[in-house]
Amino acid sequence: METDFKPPWFLYPFAWLSMGWKQGSAERDRYKFEGWYLDLSENERTKFKTAFPESPWWPGYYFYIENIMKKDLGGIKPLEYIKEVKANIGSHFERSYEAATELEKEGKLSEAYKIYRNLYDNSHMMGEKFDEIKRFIENYEI
Repeated sequence: METDFKPPWFLYPFAWLSMGWKQGSAERDRYKFEGWYLDLSENERTKFKTAFPESPWWPGYYFYIENIMKKDLGGIKPLEYIKEVKANIGSHFERSYEAATELEKEGKLSEAYKIYRNLYDNSHMMGEKFDEIKRFIENYEI
């Protein structure tokens, strides 16, 4: 599909529910994208979603735009949906973190670095693990 629009995860390196999307140019660009996306026909949306599948940091985003933003809730409770999304993002973080630590233990530092870098760039919900990841990234020589 030819378009100048790309999903938000192509524009800024942070997860859907992080504070970065609630301010400044990221917020403006996300709202522009959502308005544009909602104006697409069903067929165009399907093509777009095929060309740009959701990032693991953005689970359920297309569904959110298509249903919850349009207030076509169909029995969905928005706060419960967002809690589920947060849980999915948290699960993705934990699986990725475990994989990176295993790679690190095996001495596969280049592969561990890629995962840690992705976690560092996208997840702002990692608490104490943030310092460990940051330390690894700062000390790893590419």
